[in-house]
Amino acid sequence: MEKPFCVDAEGYRRCMKANKIVEEKGLTVCAGFQRRHENKYREWIARIHASTIGDVVTTRVYWNGGSGDGGKASRAEGESEVSFQIRRWYVFNWLCGDHIVEQHCHNLDIGNWIHGKGDPLAHPVSCVGHGGRQVRKTPKYPPHGSGNIFDHHYVEYRYEDGSVVLSTCRQIPNCWNSVTEIVSGTKGSGGVAWLQPTGAARWNYRGQNRNPYEQEHVNQTDALRKGERLHDGWHAATSTMIAVMGRMATYSGQEIKWDDAVTKGKSLFPYDVEWSVNTAPPVTVGPDGTYEHTVAVPGEYNPFDS
Repeated sequence: MEKPFCVDAEGYRRCMKANKIVEEKGLTVCAGFQRRHENKYREWIARIHASTIGDVVTTRVYWNGGSGDGGKASRAEGESEVSFQIRRWYVFNWLCGDHIVEQHCHNLDIGNWIHGKGDPLAHPVSCVGHGGRQVRKTPKYPPHGSGNIFDHHYVEYRYEDGSVVLSTCRQIPNCWNSVTEIVSGTKGSGGVAWLQPTGAARWNYRGQNRNPYEQEHVNQTDALRKGERLHDGWHAATSTMIAVMGRMATYSGQEIKWDDAVTKGKSLFPYDVEWSVNTAPPVTVGPDGTYEHTVAVPGEYNPFDS
């Protein structure tokens, strides 16, 4: 499977049902959270779980970069609306979930791996956040080019044990960029592949580190050959839903609780529709030739299905 594994709560619920079928049939599932298969991440997080830096208090996760979406793509002559949006899927939330879901889900998966202590079904209990659309509505993005997603999100995820994941993702050119994870514990801190325990020598990963996009396929093939179980579907669906919950918080400006998010979260994708090249998509062009009227407004957006 490849991310995003869902774009809304209904997609998450369907993915979890599929995971149960995988369990029943004894199938192997490899998911595109390639960091889960990367040696330096695996040893780094194993040492965190072994309390090398004590109890984890806070993890900061970042995916801050440029526009990342080829936002100036134009509509082909005679192209239908649904064809255009599918071709430009990255900037329409019903198709990509917004970039916090499509892209930043990688970093949120690492945060959940750390704070969930390896439990594939672990998750934060609530979150709050804010976000918006600063540059995607400007003339730099011509009509039909900017879609209806935000260009920045900040979310604070709270776990049952009181620990917190601070999440930042941004797609605005010419700003400070960072794609990484930083962890703080009661007895030290660290970043990807290094840890600095208080009063002790710093640990740095120095082992082999195959390209993780290759490693995930190697791991899946090895599991199949050995008759072992590899089932990435649980953590893949859970971490993606964490990103969806974060989007619900930034779109609405409200505190979102996990149980409410997974049971009542608004559906963006029109499920059970018979698609054709002329099917009307759920997002439409406004009188001004843009999609601005479909962009969420914090304080007004309802994140739940009515």
